[in-house]
Amino acid sequence: MEIIIASAIAHQLFKVSNINQKKQEKFEIRKLLANELSLCKDSPPLVNTFTKSKVDIALKAVKNGKAAGVDGILPEFQNNLGVKGRNWLAKLKTNIANFEVLSKLWNEAKSVVYDTVWKRGLLFKLANIVRYSETVRLLKSMLSNRKFRVYLNGAKSPYKYLQNGLPKGSVLSPLFFNIYTADLAMTEVRKFIYADNIALVYQADYFNEIESVLNRDLTTLQKYFRKWYLTLNPNKTIAIVLHLNNREANRKLELKIGKTPVANSKCPRYLGIKIDRSLTFKDHRGKKEKL
Repeated sequence: MEIIIASAIAHQLFKVSNINQKKQEKFEIRKLLANELSLCKDSPPLVNTFTKSKVDIALKAVKNGKAAGVDGILPEFQNNLGVKGRNWLAKLKTNIANFEVLSKLWNEAKSVVYDTVWKRGLLFKLANIVRYSETVRLLKSMLSNRKFRVYLNGAKSPYKYLQNGLPKGSVLSPLFFNIYTADLAMTEVRKFIYADNIALVYQADYFNEIESVLNRDLTTLQKYFRKWYLTLNPNKTIAIVLHLNNREANRKLELKIGKTPVANSKCPRYLGIKIDRSLTFKDHRGKKEKL
């Protein structure tokens, strides 16, 4: 029987995060990033001096009942801070904005998300959008020197430093991922995207046409993902054909990602919804009724 321990999972996550780049690729992205930063303005749009009133506004948006982070600070504690505590927070935020450095404790995490997002590639795209060098450097500080550990069955792994990926639980991580994939390759079919879930949808009269178009687009997306060190995982990709032709009820789409065939499913789940061939949602409704 194979025993999985926390340190083994942490090591695997570290390997996934540690992108193996060629020297020429490293040189090119550093050159591109330096060029983008040289075109950025020096004055940031951030407020360099935070006041207690701004802290008050921010804390009003903090919801109670949420879990504490690695620092162990609960939302209720922040919401009940007195005047001195809120003034201290204002001073801390001011120092972060002016010195563009985050506390090392804030770079610790129990887990990671979007684990293959390439840090230098993201900073290049951020610099192209933000156009303020100080803001980009602050975001770089947020993404640098990050470490994580895995908790499993009461055990915890040693800390490991992350080279890439985004911090889980951060309100900025989904935004960063959207920015990172904003230039996603154009496809012939329609794309429906939610976070890192992508659905490709195409309508045609013949199966052969659907297969041809979808396979072309899968190849196009695969090239884009390779360029930006993302993964189009065949094992997490499912195909389904929506139609009312009962004679073709068992017909499967022949699709491939690279050389790996894409599995077909009669009732796959997408964003929590079970989808069937004729869109009756019978399976989904049946599950809800049992609950």
